Amino acid sequence: MSRLLVAGVVLSALLLAGPVTADDAAQTYEKGLAAYNRGDLPGALPLFRQAAEGGSADAQAWLGYILDLAEEDTEAVRWYRAAHDRAARVLVHAYENGGLDVEPDAGKAAYWKSRKAELSGDNTQE
Repeated sequence: MSRLLVAGVVLSALLLAGPVTADDAAQTYEKGLAAYNRGDLPGALPLFRQAAEGGSADAQAWLGYILDLAEEDTEAVRWYRAAHDRAARVLVHAYENGGLDVEPDAGKAAYWKSRKAELSGDNTQE
């Protein structure tokens, strides 16, 4: 598929995307992934966008990838960063409290806090 066609599909689909709640983000992401796997990019994009806005890191990463293909670099970077931020927050919580089958580890929690802060430009490290 040509980049120009991908860019046109991306822009039109994103304009049609509406809000989704965090509770629906995982389901919406799965629907978007199913549409993408069927080759239905125009159907997948608004679903990925809705799920990404609802906090799905998977959808954020996919949206970044598709926008990157369409050479929408600024938006692609925005969604890649959002996915990284979400993943880093989950890892910090897991290493601080034990979870996701990992033992608490203050060093790893501090590492992921610093990575999150570095990428977001936030030097407070929550």
